[in-house]
Amino acid sequence: MLADRWEVKMQQSESFYRSIMEKIIYGYIYCRIITDENNHPADFEFIEANQAFLKMTGFNSGDVIGKKVTEVMASVIHSNFEWITLCINATFSGNSAVSEEYCIFADRRYLVSVYSPEPQKFIAIFKDEIQYNEFAEKDKLVYELEQQE
Repeated sequence: MLADRWEVKMQQSESFYRSIMEKIIYGYIYCRIITDENNHPADFEFIEANQAFLKMTGFNSGDVIGKKVTEVMASVIHSNFEWITLCINATFSGNSAVSEEYCIFADRRYLVSVYSPEPQKFIAIFKDEIQYNEFAEKDKLVYELEQQE
């Protein structure tokens, strides 16, 4: 009976946090690092991605889930978008990391926060700096108008 209640509580908790990740305005991905025969990072596989990430990238869920980054975004591997290195370093060091990166193929600047919840896996959160700055500018204008009244 206690085990049943624990299971229900765990399902509710998982559902709660999953709904948060789906509703936030920040892009979210959960990925697994793929290593080569020498145990060096060679690629990574998308395990989960929220709607905000899909909207930022223009992909559908079926385009990324279960796929390698080299299959989905091959050009990002050879670009100056350093979030892949950031993700790998955070995964293998166990430390979280934050960096602001310009993505040439999306013509966007992102604030990227990465951490590793378990070995060989990482979670990355992407904040679209342009979208955020547009929101901030609108809030500032509303505040200034309110102050004039």
